[in-house]
Amino acid sequence: GYPAHFDLQDFHHQILKGLAWDNIEVTFEPVPCGEGGWKGKDWNCFCDSFDGEKGTGSHNTGGASSGGSGSGGSSESKDDARTTDSTSGASSGGSGKHACHGEKQKEYRQCGGKHYTGSTCCEDGCYCDHVGDGANEWYSHHCV
Repeated sequence: GYPAHFDLQDFHHQILKGLAWDNIEVTFEPVPCGEGGWKGKDWNCFCDSFDGEKGTGSHNTGGASSGGSGSGGSSESKDDARTTDSTSGASSGGSGKHACHGEKQKEYRQCGGKHYTGSTCCEDGCYCDHVGDGANEWYSHHCV
C-alpha cells in the first residue's frame, strides 16, 4: 500500500444532511485513462472525462490539504454586489465581474473553503456559492 489523501465533495449534501459524518472510510480502484477506463464525470479524476485520453484533467494538486495559512476569521467586503469571504477566497452572488484566480471550475466543483488555494472562478452560467452554515469549512463553496 501507499499513503493517499481523498477529498470527498458533498455534491448533493448526502454527508451534510444532519448525519454529522466527519471521517468517512473510502475504498477505491485505480482505472486506466484509456479504453475501458474512467467514463464518469470528471470530478478531480486525472483522466479527461468521457474521452478516455490521459491529460491534465482537473487533478487538484493545490487542494485544502496543501493550503497555506488562512486569516483565521472571515471578513467580508462588498464589491459590485459580490461578497468575498477572505477565509475561503470564494465569491458568490451578484452579476458583476471579479478577478479570477486560476482556471474556471466546472459545475459542482469546489471553488472555496478554509485554506483553499485552487480556482475561485466558475464556468460561464455558474457562480461560486456557499453551501450552508452547517457545511464542512474546508469544502464550503461549490460552483452551482
